[in-house]
Amino acid sequence: MQTYENGLKMSLQELRSSIDIGKKEWTSGHNTNCYAYALGLDIPQYKIKYGAYEPGVIANSKIDFFSKEVFSYNDLINNLYLDFNALGIVFREISPLDKISSNEWKIALFITWYNQNLLEDFHFLRQHNDGIWYHKNGFYGDVSNYDDHGKIITNPKKCFLKYREYNKCLSLTLPK
Repeated sequence: MQTYENGLKMSLQELRSSIDIGKKEWTSGHNTNCYAYALGLDIPQYKIKYGAYEPGVIANSKIDFFSKEVFSYNDLINNLYLDFNALGIVFREISPLDKISSNEWKIALFITWYNQNLLEDFHFLRQHNDGIWYHKNGFYGDVSNYDDHGKIITNPKKCFLKYREYNKCLSLTLPK
């Protein structure tokens, strides 16, 4: 099997061309997580690289979340930005209620604090064209548009995801 940039089994160009944020039926249910869903990559991680759906792995970051039980918010954001840059995703920070153009989509980042300075987990939501936010609950969870109170997610700031806190929302633009 050929190995590409950053030790990936697929080239970055193949990954970029596989991004599909309009996909309604998620087929790689037990091989992707919330990060893969936010990125629109319905590809089992084993076809990309072990741990591909941990922020920073696609870009081959030196900050490895696998070896840490906790990590800093800055490390998480830096790894996200490295992956976005590697994938050619142009992004900008926005409010979850801001209007965006037809060639953009929004993701919302939730975090779980370990203490005042460190995180122990993250979770992503992605907004669909209908304005509803969806998320995939880990590798074994299904895609859902409901929060943990059973309410449809229309605003990340007002949804409840147990033990997770809304922190930032990013708008990502795919290059055409």
